[in-house]
Amino acid sequence: MMTSKNKKRDLFMGDEYWNESSRKVTPFDFDDDTDTDTFMTMLAAEVAFLRRRLAEAREVAPPPADTARRLALGEPCTLELYRPLAEKRQLLAETVALGDGDAVLVVVLFLKRTLKRSLFVAELRRQPVACEQYLAYLRARFSHADAADLLAMLGRVEEAAMVRYESAVRVRGGVEPQLRGLRHCLQAHLAPDPELALHTGLVRQQIDLLERQRPVEAADAPARPDLQLVGRSVLSTLHYCCLHHYSEPANHLASPAALRERHQLTERQYTWTALRARASLQAWADVQALFTSKAWFSSGKLRPVVPFEAAAEVLESFGATLETLSLYIASIDGTEKRLEHAKKFGCYKIVVDGYLSQKDRVSLEQYRATLKPHSEAHQYASDALRATVIPIC
Repeated sequence: MMTSKNKKRDLFMGDEYWNESSRKVTPFDFDDDTDTDTFMTMLAAEVAFLRRRLAEAREVAPPPADTARRLALGEPCTLELYRPLAEKRQLLAETVALGDGDAVLVVVLFLKRTLKRSLFVAELRRQPVACEQYLAYLRARFSHADAADLLAMLGRVEEAAMVRYESAVRVRGGVEPQLRGLRHCLQAHLAPDPELALHTGLVRQQIDLLERQRPVEAADAPARPDLQLVGRSVLSTLHYCCLHHYSEPANHLASPAALRERHQLTERQYTWTALRARASLQAWADVQALFTSKAWFSSGKLRPVVPFEAAAEVLESFGATLETLSLYIASIDGTEKRLEHAKKFGCYKIVVDGYLSQKDRVSLEQYRATLKPHSEAHQYASDALRATVIPIC
């Protein structure tokens, strides 16, 4: 007959526990502290066993397709049930197939948490869509170091370098921390890789520009309290230097010529920038010098470094005189094009002389009819018609 003590014991112990042949069942004496401790130990073991069996019964992973669908719909689900690598791989594939970016990211983060780094990167390499989703997530969180490391492990060296560069230029706290970040990026990630030679040169130029801008701004700030030169582009910096330091020698940090040479600006880039800067100051002699070189002085012609009509547009916007404009309009190649722009800018002498050279009396008379009577232009056209015999075409 089963005692009450044995009934109590069987209430907590499973058959598997009591059927072990090596276990001897002996009655407990609860007045004995040793027997009480033994009973509690056995009770705890049985509870742990039952919990483990219950967990095993519950932890049956549903089909990956079902979980992927639940993730896409925003329904709760447990990813920890997917333990083998093959199941995790299938789950990621099913999520990618659905095309839901948030669901893909959830699975990618689960894989990152549960796989070794090498395996995790291998899975991302197998799923480019998931890889791009994760990279976008890292960039959005400004995790530039993690993004760059991942890109490097994927063999995307150039992209990794660009991410590190972005991280360097976004450093806050002024120009000094930014310079430190750029120098570190250059020395640690760009310069050692021959394939990144182009990027290396550009970053070196950016460092040089910042190092040039900083002292120039410090020197000019007392006279221009609102000056913010540091951080400007090369062409913007050149424009500033052409405005305020145009005549500085080449060994001066603010010298436009030195800036052009160091940053390998083309002649057209330099001329166009200097043109706008000097024209804004109505320094017409400096503007003309931009279109003249020693080899051209003898001919008296200007060089078309930039289109003459474009130069005339700039000069007119800054109040250039008709005489100054005529110098550039007269240098335009092609009679018809030259006449068109001469009319546009009011360079009447060029128009009249052009029709005279073409012996086109009809066009000259038609042009004179558009001019204001008794004006200087009208008188010039009338004098030309009277002084020259032009046959009617």
